[in-house]
Amino acid sequence: MSKPFAAYKGVGPYMFVCYAHRDSQVVYSDLIQLRNEGINLWYDEGIQAGSSWRSEIASAIKGATKLLFFISESSLKSAHCLREIDYALSHDIEIVPVYLENVDLPDELALVLNRVHALFRETDSLYMEHLLGALRKNA
Repeated sequence: MSKPFAAYKGVGPYMFVCYAHRDSQVVYSDLIQLRNEGINLWYDEGIQAGSSWRSEIASAIKGATKLLFFISESSLKSAHCLREIDYALSHDIEIVPVYLENVDLPDELALVLNRVHALFRETDSLYMEHLLGALRKNA
Protein backbone atom coordinates (compact mmCIF):
# COMPACT_ATOMS: atom_id res chain seq x y z
CA MET A 1 0.00 0.00 0.00
CA SER A 2 1.41 3.39 -0.96
CA LYS A 3 1.92 6.13 1.62
CA PRO A 4 -1.03 8.56 1.69
CA PHE A 5 0.94 11.84 2.02
CA ALA A 6 4.38 13.23 2.71
CA ALA A 7 5.69 13.14 6.26
CA TYR A 8 5.86 16.47 8.08
CA LYS A 9 9.16 18.33 7.61
CA GLY A 10 8.54 21.75 9.20
CA VAL A 11 9.70 23.45 12.38
CA GLY A 12 6.38 23.25 14.24
CA PRO A 13 5.25 20.55 16.64
CA TYR A 14 4.57 17.11 15.17
CA MET A 15 3.69 13.58 16.23
CA PHE A 16 5.88 10.59 15.42
CA VAL A 17 3.79 7.62 14.26
CA CYS A 18 4.81 4.09 15.24
CA TYR A 19 2.93 1.23 13.57
CA ALA A 20 3.40 -2.15 11.91
CA HIS A 21 3.23 -2.11 8.12
CA ARG A 22 0.77 -4.98 8.28
CA ASP A 23 -1.69 -2.47 9.84
CA SER A 24 -1.13 0.19 7.16
CA GLN A 25 -4.67 0.24 5.78
CA VAL A 26 -6.24 1.06 9.15
CA VAL A 27 -3.42 3.34 10.30
CA TYR A 28 -3.31 5.36 7.08
CA SER A 29 -7.04 5.97 7.33
CA ASP A 30 -6.51 7.52 10.78
CA LEU A 31 -3.46 9.47 9.66
CA ILE A 32 -5.42 11.06 6.83
CA GLN A 33 -8.14 12.15 9.26
CA LEU A 34 -5.57 13.52 11.72
CA ARG A 35 -3.74 15.45 9.01
CA ASN A 36 -7.05 16.88 7.79
CA GLU A 37 -7.59 18.12 11.36
CA GLY A 38 -4.26 19.96 11.29
CA ILE A 39 -2.10 17.44 13.16
CA ASN A 40 1.47 17.33 11.82
CA LEU A 41 2.63 13.73 11.44
CA TRP A 42 6.01 12.17 10.80
CA TYR A 43 5.97 8.53 9.78
CA ASP A 44 8.31 6.29 7.83
CA GLU A 45 7.46 8.03 4.56
CA GLY A 46 9.87 10.73 5.78
CA ILE A 47 12.98 8.55 5.50
CA GLN A 48 15.18 10.03 2.78
CA ALA A 49 16.48 7.67 0.09
CA GLY A 50 20.14 6.84 0.65
CA SER A 51 20.11 7.95 4.29
CA SER A 52 20.65 5.93 7.45
CA TRP A 53 17.06 5.04 8.28
CA ARG A 54 17.91 4.46 11.96
CA SER A 55 19.42 7.93 12.19
CA GLU A 56 16.37 9.47 10.47
CA ILE A 57 14.00 7.68 12.84
CA ALA A 58 16.01 8.59 15.94
CA SER A 59 16.09 12.24 14.90
CA ALA A 60 12.36 12.24 14.15
CA ILE A 61 11.52 10.69 17.52
CA LYS A 62 13.72 13.14 19.44
CA GLY A 63 12.10 16.09 17.68
CA ALA A 64 8.52 14.88 18.18
CA THR A 65 6.09 16.34 20.67
CA LYS A 66 4.49 12.91 21.17
CA LEU A 67 4.69 9.40 19.78
CA LEU A 68 1.47 7.85 18.52
CA PHE A 69 1.77 4.07 18.97
CA PHE A 70 -0.72 1.89 17.11
CA ILE A 71 -0.78 -1.35 19.11
CA SER A 72 -1.53 -4.69 17.49
CA GLU A 73 -0.15 -8.22 17.49
CA SER A 74 2.00 -7.17 14.54
CA SER A 75 3.39 -4.01 16.14
CA LEU A 76 4.16 -5.88 19.37
CA LYS A 77 6.16 -8.42 17.35
CA SER A 78 7.98 -5.76 15.34
CA ALA A 79 11.57 -5.21 16.45
CA HIS A 80 11.42 -1.79 14.74
CA CYS A 81 8.35 -0.68 16.72
CA LEU A 82 9.78 -1.93 20.00
CA ARG A 83 13.06 -0.07 19.38
CA GLU A 84 11.14 3.11 18.57
CA ILE A 85 9.09 2.87 21.76
CA ASP A 86 12.20 2.19 23.84
CA TYR A 87 13.98 5.16 22.27
CA ALA A 88 11.01 7.46 22.89
CA LEU A 89 10.82 6.35 26.51
CA SER A 90 14.54 6.92 27.04
CA HIS A 91 14.11 10.48 25.69
CA ASP A 92 10.97 11.26 27.73
CA ILE A 93 8.71 11.52 24.69
CA GLU A 94 5.07 11.14 25.68
CA ILE A 95 3.45 8.07 24.15
CA VAL A 96 -0.21 7.98 23.10
CA PRO A 97 -1.20 4.30 22.84
CA VAL A 98 -3.97 3.29 20.44
CA TYR A 99 -5.10 -0.32 20.51
CA LEU A 100 -6.11 -1.57 17.08
CA GLU A 101 -7.13 -4.91 18.57
CA ASN A 102 -7.43 -6.59 21.93
CA VAL A 103 -3.89 -7.68 22.85
CA ASP A 104 -1.88 -8.01 26.03
CA LEU A 105 1.24 -5.92 26.33
CA PRO A 106 4.49 -7.72 27.08
CA ASP A 107 5.65 -7.04 30.64
CA GLU A 108 8.31 -4.50 29.65
CA LEU A 109 5.71 -2.37 27.84
CA ALA A 110 2.99 -2.94 30.42
CA LEU A 111 5.38 -1.54 33.02
CA VAL A 112 5.47 1.86 31.28
CA LEU A 113 2.28 2.05 29.20
CA ASN A 114 -0.29 0.81 31.69
CA ARG A 115 0.04 4.13 33.54
CA VAL A 116 -1.09 5.98 30.40
CA HIS A 117 -4.74 6.24 29.39
CA ALA A 118 -4.98 4.27 26.16
CA LEU A 119 -7.46 4.58 23.33
CA PHE A 120 -9.31 1.61 21.85
CA ARG A 121 -10.04 2.22 18.19
CA GLU A 122 -12.66 -0.49 17.70
CA THR A 123 -14.72 0.02 20.86
CA ASP A 124 -14.62 3.79 21.51
CA SER A 125 -17.54 5.44 19.74
CA LEU A 126 -15.78 8.81 20.08
CA TYR A 127 -12.35 7.45 19.19
CA MET A 128 -11.23 10.15 16.74
CA GLU A 129 -12.44 12.94 19.02
CA HIS A 130 -10.55 11.40 21.95
CA LEU A 131 -7.43 10.88 19.82
CA LEU A 132 -7.45 14.49 18.63
CA GLY A 133 -7.82 15.68 22.22
CA ALA A 134 -4.88 13.55 23.36
CA LEU A 135 -2.64 14.77 20.54
CA ARG A 136 -3.54 18.45 20.98
CA LYS A 137 -3.10 18.41 24.77
CA ASN A 138 0.15 20.21 25.68
CA ALA A 139 1.26 20.11 22.04
